[in-house]
Amino acid sequence: MTSWRCWVCCAFVLLAAGCDPYSDYKLKGEFNAGSVDPFNFPTPYRGAGASRSVAGSGNGFTAVRAFSQGLAIEYYLFPYSPSQVVAPGYVYSASAISNQTANALGIRSFPLAYVFDPPGTSNPLPGQQQCHAPSGYVYDPRRDAVRYDEQGSILTALPEATFGAGSLPTWTYVPTVAEVPVASNGEPCQDIKSERTLLTRNDVNVPKAGAGNPSPDGRYLAWALIDPGSGVYHVGETATTSTGVDIQRWGWYQQYLAAYIEGGYIPIDTAASNRFKAQRLYIPNRIGNSPGRVGAGYDVLDAPRGDTNYSPICEVRIYTPMPPVTSADQLPKSASDIGTTTPPTPPPAGAIVPSDVIPPFVFCLQPK
Repeated sequence: MTSWRCWVCCAFVLLAAGCDPYSDYKLKGEFNAGSVDPFNFPTPYRGAGASRSVAGSGNGFTAVRAFSQGLAIEYYLFPYSPSQVVAPGYVYSASAISNQTANALGIRSFPLAYVFDPPGTSNPLPGQQQCHAPSGYVYDPRRDAVRYDEQGSILTALPEATFGAGSLPTWTYVPTVAEVPVASNGEPCQDIKSERTLLTRNDVNVPKAGAGNPSPDGRYLAWALIDPGSGVYHVGETATTSTGVDIQRWGWYQQYLAAYIEGGYIPIDTAASNRFKAQRLYIPNRIGNSPGRVGAGYDVLDAPRGDTNYSPICEVRIYTPMPPVTSADQLPKSASDIGTTTPPTPPPAGAIVPSDVIPPFVFCLQPK
């Protein structure tokens, strides 16, 4: 950048800061270190067509059209890691294939996420944030990097994959976090941007275990951390019709701004020990001469978000349309209209998984 451009840029920044009536408020607490670097994020969390070396270079995340209980819904489709369930291009052992249900639904140690004033807490207004916004504050998307009448959740881990030369990337990340509820006690909104600082503050209450470590509340959330530079769109939207920044949520990781698609709480299966509960996602085995596939716009899910049977984890089931159909418009739109179903056929052990494989489980995050 030439010197005159630097002066112009600096002048613009100073002018913008001078016009911001809340600048003093925003300079308190931890500084905003910028957005997290998605360089090592697994490919599904970068957005369609993204270049690994360029943040925000993909076509973003567009919701999948689906149906539930006769109504049109939408969800965001994310895969499990290749080490958990079958994925195209990878090779699996017989034991890995046979353990896919346990791998997909088993509850284990997930990264912590500090959620401020979540539903079900004892705050005066459960589910509504109680942080302190600056007097007279009104959010302005052209001025504010984040909302200063909310407090972003504090994250403790990012998606990370290993990219080997001449091989497909591998990762163990799944979009699941263990909730630690944080009770506000007058802290300025967005003043806290890291776990380290959060645990030293006396204007918030963080539950602690006997050894003084943060204590999760036993609830788990489906949060898919994504490239913060990628847009997120409803069904039918594009970058020309939407800003792409209204659906995802924003939080903090070590003072860096992080983005995630929020899919709600994951129910726990009370009939199975230490296991999540999934809902079913149904696809046809064929539409005319074309095989059915997940995410093509005609999926049927058991439950919409808000239903007591909702889960952001979907078990894929395959059905045969009766009578046979030649168009997706002829397919059922409710699970009650679907008869016998079967799980997807796993690939042979030791073989390279073909590109048209149907996974047995997927994450199906319905936006709120």
